[in-house]
Amino acid sequence: ISSVSLLLIALSGHMSAHFKQESHIFSSISGVLSSSASVTIAFLLALADVNNIELTRPELIKMAIMVENNFVGISCGKLDPSCEVYAKKDSMLYFDAKDDSFEIIPKPENMKPFQIAIFFSGVQRTLVGSKFNTRVDELKSAAYSLMAFSGMNYGRFSEAVLRDVPKEIFENHKHELPENFRKRAEHYYSEQDRVIKGRKAFIEGDIEEYGRLSF
Repeated sequence: ISSVSLLLIALSGHMSAHFKQESHIFSSISGVLSSSASVTIAFLLALADVNNIELTRPELIKMAIMVENNFVGISCGKLDPSCEVYAKKDSMLYFDAKDDSFEIIPKPENMKPFQIAIFFSGVQRTLVGSKFNTRVDELKSAAYSLMAFSGMNYGRFSEAVLRDVPKEIFENHKHELPENFRKRAEHYYSEQDRVIKGRKAFIEGDIEEYGRLSF
């Protein structure tokens, strides 16, 4: 709550109403299915509401990312908060992280009935303290290296993304990358392909193919 409050104060210049932080709220969060982005957005909306602060959806997403990056310590992007802000029931959200454009695709009438089951394995996992941040750095390193190998124009390392590197360049220069850089890049390109195929399957009402692609 403290990080969310600071961001709202920075945005609006003031904040008169606050929440009393109860420890049982936070002790229960770790035992349920949730994400830090969803919890952050919930607090943002609640604090903004009691202080009569209007937040646009892009502002919500930007502030959630700032909390993740600067307070939680995770080098994540905009996918999680964007899903939580833009997604609609009985629809697919097709989101482009490069330009923030998105498409809401309603569930086709010809799609077979389905249910989504969520199982708790008993194994808890957090990104803080994991190798997640290292893998983000490896991905950026792969993008920066491929730009240099191929003669592409590039700017700052922090701005390097594989979205700006055509897959053909990766195929031509992947042998020059360290193994971990190559593995991260291969995963990125395969995920891009999976998302495009998944969108097509969903639009066509092919839930079997969509499920196969999801797992």
